[in-house]
Parts: sequence; structure tokens; C-alpha cells
Amino acid sequence: GGVMSKTVSVGVSEFPKDCEGKLWQCIKFADVALYRAKEEGRNRVVRFLPEMWKTAEY
Repeated sequence: GGVMSKTVSVGVSEFPKDCEGKLWQCIKFADVALYRAKEEGRNRVVRFLPEMWKTAEY
């Protein structure tokens, strides 16, 4: 058989620190970080930073 390779990109936000106790907001911030991970070349973990929200295109 052939060899199959996979990559993983992960976005992380910390509850409740990043989102003032609002779970839905932490999920959104993790999503923003995930897209940043994909933009930076995939196969990486990116932690959400507040400046990401200011520059996000949502």
C-alpha cells in the first residue's frame, strides 16, 4: 500500500480568560486562531491573541 500523510491545524482560546466567561466567544476566538494557523502554513497550533480579533475579517 501507499503512504498517506495528514496535517493538523489547531486554534486555541482559553476559557474563561480570553472571553470573559462567554463560551460562545471562546469558540469563535478559537476559530479565528484556527484560520490563522491555516494561513501560516497549516500543520501547527496557534493560540488566540486579542489583536487577531481586531484584524479578523468577520
